[in-house]
Amino acid sequence: MVVKVLVVDDSGFFRRRVSEILSADTSIQVVGTATNGKEA
Repeated sequence: MVVKVLVVDDSGFFRRRVSEILSADTSIQVVGTATNGKEA
């Protein structure tokens, strides 16, 4: 089973790094990113 994740943080660097780390795991799919809760 694949877990779908939306990465939300105001730091672009943090969003990219967390997305890269999570994407390395084949059981996790990063479906998108957002800068804040309202955008998410």
